Amino acid sequence: GLSTLVIVKMCKYLYANNFFKNGNCKKIIVWFAIGNGESRKEPTERNTVKSRYILKILIYFVLINFTYICWGIVQERIMTKGYSRGDSVSEKFNLSEFIVFSNRLAAIVVSGIILIIIKKRKNLSLDTIDEVNSSPPFYKYGYSSASNLLSTWCQYEALKYVSFPLQVIAKSCKLVPVMVMGTIVSRRTYSLRQYLSALGLTFGLSLFLYSTIKSKNAQQESQISVQIMGSFLLLFYLIGDSFTSNWQSDMYKRYSSINSYKMMFCSSIISIIFMTFSLSNYGFGYAFRFIQNNPPFLFHLFLCSSCSSIGQVFIFKCIEELGPVIFSGIMTTKSLISMLLSCLIYGHSIPLLGMLGVLIIFVILYL
Repeated sequence: GLSTLVIVKMCKYLYANNFFKNGNCKKIIVWFAIGNGESRKEPTERNTVKSRYILKILIYFVLINFTYICWGIVQERIMTKGYSRGDSVSEKFNLSEFIVFSNRLAAIVVSGIILIIIKKRKNLSLDTIDEVNSSPPFYKYGYSSASNLLSTWCQYEALKYVSFPLQVIAKSCKLVPVMVMGTIVSRRTYSLRQYLSALGLTFGLSLFLYSTIKSKNAQQESQISVQIMGSFLLLFYLIGDSFTSNWQSDMYKRYSSINSYKMMFCSSIISIIFMTFSLSNYGFGYAFRFIQNNPPFLFHLFLCSSCSSIGQVFIFKCIEELGPVIFSGIMTTKSLISMLLSCLIYGHSIPLLGMLGVLIIFVILYL
């Protein structure tokens, strides 16, 4: 042990005094005794990294929420309002699978264009194959595709049974399921404090949303409470959504060749394959007839698919760079801010229960 220490010290001394002229000798000494340098961060550097990390979270927060607020408005219009034909008969579109199909088709187009641009910038041919060792078998994209299809379908179907505000409350409860699924899928470990913080945030946000929505929709409470089917759909939505982000995050870590655009492209292709079988019997015929009879629906469908695909780009990138828990936190915080802005802009009063919920959230975040 002592002799090794002496040899290392001697090598460092000789290296510092430029004793070795041969390049190969220098490489061996660097490999054995010097190393490539530790990535120690001085306090100022750590602060810079932290501030950049926070800025990145804020950027993704703005981009994701802008696109998905627009998407949510169009989605609610398609699923809850009818389309009047020439004979003044109002007809609702009842095939949520076709909307999901259109969203995935748009996602393939958008992610495919981005991948082509990236490959051309890198001067690579389109048939270049990534390293075999770092590329996953194609079927592995199918797991997140299936769970994403399940959660998306449940989200659309739930609007038939429960109100949009109740769906917002359910989405605010994502943090804990995401952490539990992260432990199951990726063997991530979270401390008791992290679980308690997530539970506290979920409870505070749910309290605020419930009290605010209840005060504005008092007549809907009795209708919501009996919609068991809608509650089951929301439960499956949470399970599927939690699995999707964790599985994708795990694949990013396991396979270096995957980026967010490739993940989006491959997952969307598998989703399209799955959905083509389910829609081939009657779905496509029904959808095309509905478009023929109600031309404005096609414009709304285009808007919905465009917002969804652009939002998916930001979501996949956010999961790749920040992880599933931060992504869920971004989506959860969106619910709080949107409801607070609604109360401030339109003069809605915040009930005492809602103020208690906001207080709980700020105590957990800042103490």
